[in-house]
Amino acid sequence: MRYWQDIPFLKGLSPVRGPEAAPVLMENDILDDDPDFTADDLDPDNPDVADHALLAAVMAQTGDVAAAPPKPEPPARRVIAWKLPGFESKCRVTTSFGDLPIEALRVRDQVRTITGAYREVRWIDRIRLDADFLSRHPEALPVMIRAKALGGVGPAKNMLVSPGQTVWVPKVSDGYRATLAGELDGQPNIMRTRRPELTYYRFHCGSPEKVCVEGSWFCTAPSEA
Repeated sequence: MRYWQDIPFLKGLSPVRGPEAAPVLMENDILDDDPDFTADDLDPDNPDVADHALLAAVMAQTGDVAAAPPKPEPPARRVIAWKLPGFESKCRVTTSFGDLPIEALRVRDQVRTITGAYREVRWIDRIRLDADFLSRHPEALPVMIRAKALGGVGPAKNMLVSPGQTVWVPKVSDGYRATLAGELDGQPNIMRTRRPELTYYRFHCGSPEKVCVEGSWFCTAPSEA
């Protein structure tokens, strides 16, 4: 499994980190650092302490005390073009021994292609997107394709795919057209959906193929990512 930090076009991104906690000042720290400082100097009933506090408040109001530096702005969200294909783990791929959840697919398994022939799986990859990444990059959120949303014939059940996954969509008249799942968002029964975290599974057979997943056809091919 690879995490999003391992993907070449995502390596420039940095995770959001919360503000660092301010150091806690302990009594022993003050006494150790300043030999002239005593525990009495920490007593709020000590008149010297009260005088110092009052003087500091007056000086702050008159501008003699430097204002605290402004808090740094949180890092701006960087919009990315999510281009990686993939399927959610429970999507079923048609193999020579039946429909198999893609998370159970293995190299050398035989998958059904649009020609009717079965081709051997040569490569499998898993991309884990955590909650932090998905909260900052909603463009990577999956597309839900409901049952029969593709031309009224597929998929066999609701499925989640990456917006970068190419779908072999039946045309209204005849034939098919290759379309990214993200471009189908907003069509009847096709929509983006939120997930707290997600793993995309992708695979190929060593050459471009149209493979049967949940009874519909999806394009798979080798890539450099």
